[in-house]
Amino acid sequence: MTRVRLTELKRVDEVPAVIREKFILTGYRPVGLSVADMIRSCTTWMSNETLNVWTHLIPAIYFFMRTWDFYREMMNSDDAMLHLLLVIVAFSIGTVLLTSSVAHCFNCWSPRGRHTCFYCDYGAIGFYSVCTGMAHYYYSGPLPSDDPTPTGQWLIGTGVFRPAVFVPLQFATHTVALVLSAMTRHHWRSVCYLVRTVNYVLAFFINIMPMVARYCVSTNSIFRTTSLDFYIWQALWNVAAAIANVSKVPERLYPGKFDTVGHSHQWMHVFVTLSIASELNGIQLDLQLRQDEYAYKLDPLWVLGLLISFTVISILLILYFRGRLQKNGNLKATGEHTKSS
Repeated sequence: MTRVRLTELKRVDEVPAVIREKFILTGYRPVGLSVADMIRSCTTWMSNETLNVWTHLIPAIYFFMRTWDFYREMMNSDDAMLHLLLVIVAFSIGTVLLTSSVAHCFNCWSPRGRHTCFYCDYGAIGFYSVCTGMAHYYYSGPLPSDDPTPTGQWLIGTGVFRPAVFVPLQFATHTVALVLSAMTRHHWRSVCYLVRTVNYVLAFFINIMPMVARYCVSTNSIFRTTSLDFYIWQALWNVAAAIANVSKVPERLYPGKFDTVGHSHQWMHVFVTLSIASELNGIQLDLQLRQDEYAYKLDPLWVLGLLISFTVISILLILYFRGRLQKNGNLKATGEHTKSS
């Protein structure tokens, strides 16, 4: 593909349908930019993608710094393996934010390249979700020492929260979420934002099942006054992100007024980042308060094996969907489609 130079930003009627966003009328980068121009467009030009890049790139740097801090704490701990999952969770957060930032930076490479960028984005979301789901299981789930009610004793006794049951369940859930999100780039076009949002909302509820069960069945007041506050904020920020992603407000109300600053996707990035930060703080606090109880349950080989398996499956799915683009030509891939996160 012949590369073009970035000399000016385009209007919506000057770019292919695959690049267009609902209610965004200006600030588009032309398709076919060089790598250097795509990077330059996010540093020296104010396109409609510039803040999409920076609203996740800056937090990504912050979370990688926290990953390093957690790693140092882990190496100085008497039980380093217990802290391993917290390090992995922080790393997965930095990874998903960085992947989103890169996807928004390079999504005007070509129609095929745009879709591939967001396939990778969905894969990174899945990786982060699997990591945090396991953290909720190991650090935040119910235990007999929580002094459960009779209902809680029954729930724990069902075995649904055994590693061999719950962890594969959330593993499968996030794999399906990746597949459905990738499919929305070529199917269900009129409701693609809604499908993706519902998709990840359901995955979120699977992830927090252990924490919710712990709250519902436990009579231990410590949980109710500590990490629960962080999880409530996480849920509220997620609701705000979902509303922004589906409603397309404010640009729906004032098309063309929020093309470069203040449109809904930027607000969704901010809300998602705040939600993730709240979640990480809650997970960290649960680890600190309950590490003596949970140490015997955390199997590093089991955790790493699942993460490696999910990563391999995600890569294979991304290659499969990209292969379909190559097989079908530049598309059906050039249908009007959208950002991811």
